[in-house]
Amino acid sequence: MAAGILSMFHIGRAGSTVLGDMLNQHPSIGWDSEIYATKRRLWLGQGDPVALVQRRATLLRKRWYGFEVKAFHVRLIGWTLGDLVDAYRAGGPARFMVLRRENTLRKIVSTAVARVTGRFHLAGQSAAPPVPAAMVRVRIDPHAHFIDGETRPLVEFLESFDRFHGSLDEILASDDPLRLSYEADILGDPQRAYRATCRWLGEEPVPVVMRFARTTPFPLREVIENYDDVARALEGTRWAWMLGG
Repeated sequence: MAAGILSMFHIGRAGSTVLGDMLNQHPSIGWDSEIYATKRRLWLGQGDPVALVQRRATLLRKRWYGFEVKAFHVRLIGWTLGDLVDAYRAGGPARFMVLRRENTLRKIVSTAVARVTGRFHLAGQSAAPPVPAAMVRVRIDPHAHFIDGETRPLVEFLESFDRFHGSLDEILASDDPLRLSYEADILGDPQRAYRATCRWLGEEPVPVVMRFARTTPFPLREVIENYDDVARALEGTRWAWMLGG
């Protein structure tokens, strides 16, 4: 059994893949990524998501076993966020990370680009590949956009991301979670998030290779085909600033 189970919570498109890949290169850490993404029976309320974590941690046999939970995974497996965290606590030594993307509009746009291109990640073997030379443009329907298995108005998605992080703040208040920001800790230098995570776990960072590149590095005004429609939908809201990102 791994000495500790590390749960990373995020909304997606927040740098979790590049960070997880670097953590997985550490000899004391095994990173299992989005273990619920392919376990569709859990989405039907069957099986035990915590027992799955424990089984996979036992097989890994490292000091730390890490995995990711996206906001919409919680909904699809049929648990509340609070119940899931409580079950992780009860299941053994548990540590929690929160990886936040401040500009959640960029998460939505990045997901839309990935759906069009079929590339959710850009990875190299021994180094990060070059950023895309060609830009892909996408339409974001302000009134009925599809993402994460749902079709809802754009502002409802942005509100749901805020609620998710607000709930995490309350639920994990006594757990001393590691809080990282995509913009502050990963965007400029992902090694910063890697080193912070290692030290938080009590592990000395070892040299690792960054093998992932950004999939959508272009300004939103250029990427969103119907930018003016989106701007009108967000005008006067607390998310309007995200359009400039």
